[in-house]
Amino acid sequence: MTKRSTVMGKPSIRYLLVLAMSLWLGSAWAQVAATIESVTGVAHVHSASGQFSLASQGVPIHIGDTVQTEDNSTALLVFPDGTQAALRPSSSYQINNYAFQRAIPSADTMVTRLLKGGLRLISGLISKRGDPNAFKLHAATATVGIRGTDFLVRMCESDCQAEQSKAVTNTTSVAEQAGRVVRLQGR
Repeated sequence: MTKRSTVMGKPSIRYLLVLAMSLWLGSAWAQVAATIESVTGVAHVHSASGQFSLASQGVPIHIGDTVQTEDNSTALLVFPDGTQAALRPSSSYQINNYAFQRAIPSADTMVTRLLKGGLRLISGLISKRGDPNAFKLHAATATVGIRGTDFLVRMCESDCQAEQSKAVTNTTSVAEQAGRVVRLQGR
């Protein structure tokens, strides 16, 4: 009886070891959905597995991860297809699905979700080729299909009205204001 249980136990131990190794290798080699290009201030990455880390230049973002910026902080994410997502302060942005294969446009897909705050999105190749429904951005009350676009999205609470009234009291009116400098290098 002892000999049989030892023999029976070896395949299950091997099976568990192989399973553990494949899960570990699979997560280590998971496709990178985006990379953080730059961060000003403080930003965090919440992984789908529950890990929490500070965001900094070069940090990979995987499917299921959420990038969150703090007050007075911004983050720029760059995707392999050329899409860029610039997160505003106090924003939360999640990558739900991402697949880009340069040789197979019909396999492209990008689904993201703005959970809080705002972002500027400059779409890359996924939105310009293959399936016209491949690129979607979800927000609290809407889903936007994106097809070769540069646009701003913002989910407001009380902060939009306060910011709007602050802009009006400045010497430049809201109508004259063309934009804001988020990142500046050199002179």
